[in-house]
Amino acid sequence: MSTVLDAAFDPEWYVATYPDVALTGMDPAEHYQRFGRMLGRQPSADAPKPRPILPHLQPDPAPAAGPAPAAAPELVIPRPTRPGPIIDRPAGFNAAATVPGTVLSGLTERAKPQSLSALAEAPHADAGVLVALNTYARLFGLPAPGRAAARPAGSMTAFEPFQTGTLRIESLWHETTGALRLRLTGGEGSAGWMLSAFQAVPEKPDQMHPAGDTLVLPAEGPALWDIALVHPLMPVLVQASAPDGTVQSIALLAFPSLAPGGLHGAEAKALQRTANPVDSLWALSEMLVREKLGKTGGNAASLAGIRVSLQGATGAEPLFAAPTLDWLDALFGLSVAPLDAPGQTLTQGEAALRDMLGERVLSRPDDTGGVTLSLPGCGVPTLSVLVSRRLDADLPDSSAAPYLVAEESNLRPRWMVTPAQGPASDPSQPSIGMAGQGMATETDASAVPIPVAVLFRPRNPPHPTRLMLPTAPDAAEKSAKPAKIGSLQVILTAHDPARLEELLRNVLAMAKAEVTVRLAGPDKAALRACLDGTLGTGGWRETATGTDLRSLAADSDTEWLLTLDDRVVPYDPQTLSTLKAMLDGAPDAASASCLLLAERVVKKSAVISPAVGGLFPSRVSFSSAPALGFNEPDTFQPLPSADYAVVANALPLSLWRRAVLADLPMPDGSVPDHAADIQLGLDALDAGYRHLCTSKVRAGYLGDYVRRDEIDPVGTQYLRPALWESIFRRVTVLRELF
Repeated sequence: MSTVLDAAFDPEWYVATYPDVALTGMDPAEHYQRFGRMLGRQPSADAPKPRPILPHLQPDPAPAAGPAPAAAPELVIPRPTRPGPIIDRPAGFNAAATVPGTVLSGLTERAKPQSLSALAEAPHADAGVLVALNTYARLFGLPAPGRAAARPAGSMTAFEPFQTGTLRIESLWHETTGALRLRLTGGEGSAGWMLSAFQAVPEKPDQMHPAGDTLVLPAEGPALWDIALVHPLMPVLVQASAPDGTVQSIALLAFPSLAPGGLHGAEAKALQRTANPVDSLWALSEMLVREKLGKTGGNAASLAGIRVSLQGATGAEPLFAAPTLDWLDALFGLSVAPLDAPGQTLTQGEAALRDMLGERVLSRPDDTGGVTLSLPGCGVPTLSVLVSRRLDADLPDSSAAPYLVAEESNLRPRWMVTPAQGPASDPSQPSIGMAGQGMATETDASAVPIPVAVLFRPRNPPHPTRLMLPTAPDAAEKSAKPAKIGSLQVILTAHDPARLEELLRNVLAMAKAEVTVRLAGPDKAALRACLDGTLGTGGWRETATGTDLRSLAADSDTEWLLTLDDRVVPYDPQTLSTLKAMLDGAPDAASASCLLLAERVVKKSAVISPAVGGLFPSRVSFSSAPALGFNEPDTFQPLPSADYAVVANALPLSLWRRAVLADLPMPDGSVPDHAADIQLGLDALDAGYRHLCTSKVRAGYLGDYVRRDEIDPVGTQYLRPALWESIFRRVTVLRELF
């Protein structure tokens, strides 16, 4: 592009005529050269309007016919070294006023640890400044520091100045493992204030170490402040001082791990009560502190001991870290003991963990003096259960309890899982209870009201070579031993003759069965020929695709009924034995199924992903009347290797007690195909039965499986909220936290 400017260019006229030039902040001549000429704009009022051109299509100038006239002096515009500002700077803006200052604690006496009394004796604005120091001392059973002996009548963490005062903490999060970052807003009233943070170690909770450098607040704008944590879990005291050294306020961040990115960030997300997450965090911290100090609840803490399963543990889990164990001992007086499983063989690494925990615990926790929490190795107890005084002392042993799931890499909250009431299914799920009270049952009136643990699990499923294993690699027990299925009726949905023949041979190898087929494929003649060739003429019977399972069950006298789609690939030859064993162990269960993995081809590559692992309650609808809605979530991350109760099992693969199906009442009208499974499941729940699913055993599903996001129940009997409690008590409830 030429840098020669037209001699007739009038910058003032150009800016006044084209208002967008001023908005760009560019020099008018530069704007004309770069954009105006190509847009066909006039350089001045008297100049003719040029034709719009493009830089790469500019025609060469025509040769002069005669002697050229004297050329006007060329005006060369130098190119700017950097582009102009996109947005004009506000009038009166002082950039220097937005830069915070820093006082390096390593260069002052503040680098040395200080006692609580020394912090209390510093000059302060009023007695309310000392409330947080008093609360901190009570948390660790220390004497009240100096003049901080008076107990507070209001907040015990004294967070109000940092929530509603001149200085406000807008957000906070864990930037790295050892750094807590705060974003602060202030004004003229807090200009020049100094912010300092103090933290102790569990061995000496009365000696406060400076946590990072002191921040000097700027006069304008927000400021970021990184607190270098001395300990990842110990309480943090945040002190704000005026320029003359007078302490204006001290706030107690009793549980810094509640901040996003912390060990208990999922708990803060699950228990968030307000739209502002920081205000909710302060309120939750205040509530936990009050319960810890006995302001609410009973007279003694409910939790007496923590037991952990060492199966599959590597020692890198947060629970086995020395800071976590020291913090549990110093703040809550709790120790972690290994959970002994009968007949369990420990690896060398697991045995080393057992010995390490044994050195810390000279004797087993006294389970008879309170409630005991049992955890898998990948979990940590929640703050709610550590401070709780509300757990029922008569809670049966090994009762299933709600828990949270977070990503192990960045601690991002993902799920809240509330299991069905009753005994915990396996050590991969947390349990809680009082030893000697007997095993939990489904009819126990006392349910655990709080999440008891945070489990850390991978964000992505394992590699397909591990995912496709018929039995989950991390399952406590391998596939069930071969068992006699007994009399079996198979309701088979057929689509492809090639897959149909292979599936029938696999199923008939597991058990002898009566086969009833629904022909859903386009080539029904080929399907019939395949069935005749595999089962023989007269060895099967055909039924319409819309026939209700209840009527088919009533026409048979077998013990079991299997619904099967020919797109299902049973990886494990003992799949039926596993499902039958689940039903044999739960006489009140109507059906059982397993996790299905979808197999599809994407750009010549086989892609395997979890398809369906049961149907769950998901929402409440008020469109016409209060009604529960259901969906098919991705259950692999919250329930990777577990047996769990569901509202209904998907019909591509499910094993039923035939007599239960036959006894269910027929629906009043026709049921859509997409709602047939949820209708059967709800009818069985209404009759007093429940449904089980497992992710310990897996089967494949060829092609795409489109999970249903929302399913509304069919039938007015499920609109009554009085039935919801009965449903929730017998099923697993999954809640997404992201």
